[in-house]
Amino acid sequence: MSNAISRAARKRMTRTGEPFSVARRAVIEERDRERAAAAQRPVFAMGDGVELPVARAPWTAGQVSSLNDFQAAGGFHPYTCGNDDCPGTAGDDEDGERASLVAREDGWHCPACDYTQDWALAFIADGGWRDWTGIEVRVNGGEPVRGPVGFIPDEFLRAGH
Repeated sequence: MSNAISRAARKRMTRTGEPFSVARRAVIEERDRERAAAAQRPVFAMGDGVELPVARAPWTAGQVSSLNDFQAAGGFHPYTCGNDDCPGTAGDDEDGERASLVAREDGWHCPACDYTQDWALAFIADGGWRDWTGIEVRVNGGEPVRGPVGFIPDEFLRAGH
């Protein structure tokens, strides 16, 4: 048993008067619930503690429109097929151009193979990319900070990045 679980169980036991075994089980269950919730948290980890919220399919008609407009706009890296064997990948090496995905209400679809993806960055799905004001960033699990593309949250700078 980990020391952290034992310490938390003893604290709970003192606070609630529960027997140690009951307190320990409750601590482990709470930890497992938190881990499961973290695994389901809708964020895209950029590294260095930076996370961007995602929108998971099914998407609304407005989100589908925004996503497909983003794909067609040019000037941005599009969402592309993740299938290394996709016949829509041009070029003979791993740097070949991959097929651009098409958004539907049930998620992204590759037009050249059966690859699908169920998420997109929320600011793209919700149209924030159009005027670059809709980006939301979360640093080291903190509260979300909104700003235009290229902004760097103070929390990120304070963390020494």
